[in-house]
Amino acid sequence: MQQCFGSPLTQRVDWRHGDPDFREVDGDFYKIWSSHPGGHKKYSYFRQYERLFGEYRNKKARILEIGVYRGATLKTWTEYLGAGSKVIGIDINPECEKYHAPDEGRYVFIGDQSDADFLQGVGRRMGPFDIILDDGSHRTDHQLKSFNALFVDHLAKGGVYFIEDTNTSLWPKYREGGLDMFDFIEAAAAATHVFYDEHTYTDYRRSEHPRPFMVYNATKLIEEVRIVDAGIAVFKGGAQHHPPLVDHRIG
Repeated sequence: MQQCFGSPLTQRVDWRHGDPDFREVDGDFYKIWSSHPGGHKKYSYFRQYERLFGEYRNKKARILEIGVYRGATLKTWTEYLGAGSKVIGIDINPECEKYHAPDEGRYVFIGDQSDADFLQGVGRRMGPFDIILDDGSHRTDHQLKSFNALFVDHLAKGGVYFIEDTNTSLWPKYREGGLDMFDFIEAAAAATHVFYDEHTYTDYRRSEHPRPFMVYNATKLIEEVRIVDAGIAVFKGGAQHHPPLVDHRIG
């Protein structure tokens, strides 16, 4: 951090929570979630959910949540997203099957989030998903395996893939496989910029188009990466995610 930021940003300062009773969290998601026992969420996620997923309400959205725990969040998503939505949860714990309630739009599949075949099977059966939320084991290798199994084929165009608890990349017992979510951030940043490593302004002036470019699939599919407190949101490009153009108006 010190290599990029100057002293005003790297000096040590006091930081204390100004809302320990959650009184300032007034969004609908938190109101619904707090009515269901058995939940466990970081303070910052409630506002992030409103920002990231509010547009999917009442649009018959499909969400896949990795990690069911005690079912509170599955029930919350059902109410929050509204009638016609489908909420799919996966968990390695067979006891979570009791939260399977198709008549209420909730489905639970038991399996390992590091098992690509299992994940892709759920995706083929229940997807594509508008939202994929990884709140599973928090192991770094599992987070990467799940993303690679699901993002390309089972997240809908324009959808959001949100990886929670990325803070575990800082904790040794969760770091497995040699890579972590900071490597993921670097790779995602590279994917959104590598086009410019191969092309200059003269290649993508408006006057030169239409023309095709050969790019990594990640460059075409990853439209935006948002880094938040202990989370990473990856937005999949939709119909309006085009290669760059420069429109130079003279005079």
